[in-house]
Amino acid sequence: LVDCMEELYSNPLMTIGEAYARYLVENDEWCSEATYRELIRNPMPIASLPAVWAPDLMEVKGFLESKYQNLKVTGDFSFRIGNYLYEVAVEAYDSENENSVEKPGSVILPSIGVMLDSDLLNDYGAGRVYYKDIKSNISTRAVTLSNDNVQGKLLFVTYNISRLDEVRKPTTEHAGTYLVITGIRINDDHESGTPEVELYVSGNFSPTVYNKETNFIFDGKGHIDAAGYQSFFPKIKYANQWYEDLNIAICRLTDDFEQKIMYVEDDAYSGRLAHDDNDRGSYADYTREVEDVYGYMIKNTYPYYILYSSGLARFLISHNNPDNNDDIDGKSEISNIKKSTVPNFEVTLCPEGRNLWLKVKKMTYN
Repeated sequence: LVDCMEELYSNPLMTIGEAYARYLVENDEWCSEATYRELIRNPMPIASLPAVWAPDLMEVKGFLESKYQNLKVTGDFSFRIGNYLYEVAVEAYDSENENSVEKPGSVILPSIGVMLDSDLLNDYGAGRVYYKDIKSNISTRAVTLSNDNVQGKLLFVTYNISRLDEVRKPTTEHAGTYLVITGIRINDDHESGTPEVELYVSGNFSPTVYNKETNFIFDGKGHIDAAGYQSFFPKIKYANQWYEDLNIAICRLTDDFEQKIMYVEDDAYSGRLAHDDNDRGSYADYTREVEDVYGYMIKNTYPYYILYSSGLARFLISHNNPDNNDDIDGKSEISNIKKSTVPNFEVTLCPEGRNLWLKVKKMTYN
């Protein structure tokens, strides 16, 4: 993606947007007539475009974050600036309805043209369009959509923008000591696609049974963590890659009983453990048993974990979500989570052969 960055603007929206605009022009075979018509009706995230492999922001994370100190790359095609999350998207210009005899100018595009969404920059549609000339070289030209009729296909690189709520202080009932996740890595993608990562925690009902609902949904959005804070949960798309700079309270620490964490790949119902009665495993009343669990116990001395295997886990299940089996990862359980077992400093839990690796620390909220 760096190769497509012709200029480093002070505004990262321009730098990233124009780089993707150039890339989409260089690789324009993806944009069929049907795709173009669909983009007029429904703008799409760049990750959803058919037959497009676009370079992702994770590949240039260090470069971008070194150039823009207030920017944090949060996913393949998303980044955060302050309390706003930006996801790269593409939409098409509806020239049939936007062209007008009242516009004195005209722009003829010999091939697909792509520009950064001018609404991000000004109120009169001024910007720079990338396109291929008759020799298939990348060219640019200025356009002002409030003044020019466009002949040909014109696309915009834009952003789906969402606001993350201000971090709020926890209420008194949330005061206490918590296990806080500062980094997460998934080592096995169950479906060879985009992991839909959720973490489930035991302890609220029983130290041996996992809750059937969770707020810990890694979808690139903000969710309330265990301490009552609005925390950012990055979208986890790639296995074998760390997602860091997090501050997510996952469970309150106590020595009265142990708590456990396990990774689940959600299939359809976000934040709710669903099941399929035809799936393997035994079902008691509202409980699903998962046999042959491979996990590790946390401990407060190096290497901060002890491996175990052939365990048994039980999950409360949502019976009103039939015909859908969430993928419970039996090689990801972390147990023995207590106030006395978690070190007082940040540690990395990365045991070989286990699918959920975490960077964690102990934090007390007063």
